[in-house]
Amino acid sequence: MKFEVFVVGARVIESNQSEWLDLTGLDVQEIEFLWESKKREWGVEQLQVWDTRNIPLDLCICEDFSSLVKFINLCVQYGWEAVDFVYACLGDMGLNEFERIYLGSYESHSDFAQDWFHEEYEVLSSQKIGQYVDFEALARDLEEEGQILTCSHKSVEVFGLPGTFRSSSQFSDPQV
Repeated sequence: MKFEVFVVGARVIESNQSEWLDLTGLDVQEIEFLWESKKREWGVEQLQVWDTRNIPLDLCICEDFSSLVKFINLCVQYGWEAVDFVYACLGDMGLNEFERIYLGSYESHSDFAQDWFHEEYEVLSSQKIGQYVDFEALARDLEEEGQILTCSHKSVEVFGLPGTFRSSSQFSDPQV
């Protein structure tokens, strides 16, 4: 998957310079260098982003590329759908906390609820009490109560919201 921005050279009136820039795999310094190179090459003071591919437009508006690079790197590691979903729901905080709140990829909501239940209530699980639990209802309740966010595409991506979902084995209460 490519992560691209369509930039135009911003002059006082208008510029006929424009180009898609591929940012895939670049770090902050490389993007800053690319940005400055294009400005020098086109003889403009700034670039304006007019369109993007696979990147939220608001990440490209300012020239602080750290959130943009974080977004791209997380997409490469976890998949675009999951990262874009978290960014749409939680913004920059979602990017900063992504690896901490990401609880995993599951075949279904009930698979997550079952794994979570068995981890959280290990003593009860050993007594086979889990066979009496409706895991689909548990997963639905966790989501309806705002304890978790889920994003479904090929699988179900599960995120524990900072300050709400608590699992002793996943993460502790954040200092937000």
